[in-house]
Amino acid sequence: MIRRLRIESLQRGSATAEVAILVPLLVLLIALIVQFTEYAHVNQVCESASAYGERFAELYQGNQSQAQQAVATFLRTQGINPKSYQISVSISPYSVIINVRTKVPSFIPFLKLVVSSSAVGNQQRFRPEE
Repeated sequence: MIRRLRIESLQRGSATAEVAILVPLLVLLIALIVQFTEYAHVNQVCESASAYGERFAELYQGNQSQAQQAVATFLRTQGINPKSYQISVSISPYSVIINVRTKVPSFIPFLKLVVSSSAVGNQQRFRPEE
């Protein structure tokens, strides 16, 4: 009888130790899943913003500041913090290059993630043969 009580008390202690180890690991796993989905979302928004700016500059023959403003407006409407992104625009007579770089909001302390995307296209305008 005494031996049985000792075994049961040891099992209770092991269950507490298992919970003490598994709960923080489970919380970390959930935080990593949430962080990955946030990264994927920001990556998609960044790619869409660079493609939008490239199309804007192509179709409307916008200058660099207009294309940059169009990309910034797109990012703001998608909920990206204006302090966290950088936009560079390069427009030549024949091509358009838009680069967007932004920080991903972090749910895990000390984790810094950055997403970068670029879009390249040709200018769409009539050029008469010379």
